Amino acid sequence: MDSINAFRGTSTSFGGFITGSPESRQFQIFQAAEPKIWGIAIGTRHLERAHERCVERGILCTEPAVTPWGEDGTINFFFAEVGGIVFEVMRAG
Repeated sequence: MDSINAFRGTSTSFGGFITGSPESRQFQIFQAAEPKIWGIAIGTRHLERAHERCVERGILCTEPAVTPWGEDGTINFFFAEVGGIVFEVMRAG
């Protein structure tokens, strides 16, 4: 996660926000010194298997984690870096 945050340019003074439509595309916006697209989110029902495949193929990835989402939900996720692009692989629960 340290390398993800370093690449993303995480600011400790700004938690970021999500804009867009929950039915279509959304963007997560963070304050950073350099503007950039830092990651692409992909949803899957089979998060654990996706993580296993990344590990099997030697793809750099974080361990799966869980974060609160909305009032009662959670997002299970992990980050994977492929060809200099960071992917957030997730499942809403």
